[in-house]
Amino acid sequence: MSGDRQGRLAFCTCRGVLEMIKHLLLTAFIIVLSVNYATALRDEIRVVGSPEVLPYVQRVAQNFTLVSEFAAPSLEVTGTGNGFKLFCDGIGFEYPDINAASRRITDSEFAVCQTNGVEFITEIAVGLDGIVLANSKAPKQYNFTTAQLFRALAAEVANHGQIVKNTSVTWHEIDSALPKIEIKLMGPPPASGTYDAFVELIMEAGCRDFSKIAGLSPDRRFEVCRNVRKDDAFMMGIKNDGLMVKWLQEHPDAFGILPFLLWQENDDIIAANPINGVSPTAENITNGRYALARPIYLYVKTKHVDAVQGLQKFLYEFTSEHAIGPDGYLAQKGFIPLDDQGRNSARDAALSLAPISR
Repeated sequence: MSGDRQGRLAFCTCRGVLEMIKHLLLTAFIIVLSVNYATALRDEIRVVGSPEVLPYVQRVAQNFTLVSEFAAPSLEVTGTGNGFKLFCDGIGFEYPDINAASRRITDSEFAVCQTNGVEFITEIAVGLDGIVLANSKAPKQYNFTTAQLFRALAAEVANHGQIVKNTSVTWHEIDSALPKIEIKLMGPPPASGTYDAFVELIMEAGCRDFSKIAGLSPDRRFEVCRNVRKDDAFMMGIKNDGLMVKWLQEHPDAFGILPFLLWQENDDIIAANPINGVSPTAENITNGRYALARPIYLYVKTKHVDAVQGLQKFLYEFTSEHAIGPDGYLAQKGFIPLDDQGRNSARDAALSLAPISR
C-alpha cells in the first residue's frame, strides 16, 4: 500500500473516531441539559415524612409563603420509614427533596440512598420530641421504669439465669409495686419513627439492666433486646391518632405509646405516666432528664438545592430563631427547641449543606 493511501486511511480513521467522540459528547450534553432543565422547572418543594414532624413543617411553610415569592411546599404524610424509602429512591424531579424524620437515618437506609445515587444528604436536627406512656385519666397513674417495661413487653426475658419466653400476664408479676391488672399496651405503627423510638428508648434501654442478656452474643442480644411480644399484651398501633386516644378512653386499664405532641393535645382526657421517676414535660425533655426524648430531623438532598426554587431559603426559614427559638412561632404548636448550641448547629447545617457520611 502506498504511503499516500496509508495516510489518507489513517486520516479517515482518526476523523471517524473524532466524529464518534463528538457525537457521544453531544448526546451526553443533551441528556444532562434535559435533566437539569426538567429539575430546574420545579418551583415546588416536596416534603415527605413523619406525622409528628410535618405539622411543624406545615407551620413553617405557611410563614415561608408569606415572607417569600416562592410557592407553598407540598407535604405528604408517609411516616419516617416510608419517607426514607421515597427519599432514597433517586435524584430528580419525581423524588422528594426533604424527609421530615422523627429519628435518624439508619445505616441500611443510608446505603440504599447511596446505591440509588442519593449520595449527598444533609442532616439537620431542628428540635426535640418525646414519647409518652399514656393511659386514660380515669384510673391512677404509675411510675414505670424502662426495665419494667422491657420485662413486660419483650418476647423473651431473663429468668433464673435462662432466656425464656415471656409469659407474664399482669403488671404485678413484673413488680409488686405495679397494679394487679392485665398487661395490655398499644404500641406505635411499625413503620413510624415513634415505633423506632419505642424500641430504642424503652426496649433497648430497659434491656441493659439485665446482666444475663448483656452476656449474650451481639446478634442474640440484639434479637432479645428488640423483639416485642406477639400476644395480646402488646398490639401494634393504630395509624389514626384520634382512634388511639379513643381506644385508651375505652380501655381504662390499658396503656399506649404516644408522641409527646399528641398527648399534649389531649391531656384533658389522657394522662402521661412518669418514666424512671421523671414526668414528660418540655423542660425535662430539653434538659435531658426525661428518658424517652429524641431529636427530630430534616434530611435534605444536597443536589436538589440548586434545582428546586426556594429550597435553601426554606431551610433558612425553618432554622431561623423566630421559628425554632424558645419564643419562636413553632413554640405555639408545642415545638420543643434545642439549646443555643443545637440551634446554631442547625443554622450552620442549613447554610453549609455539608453531607453526612457513614
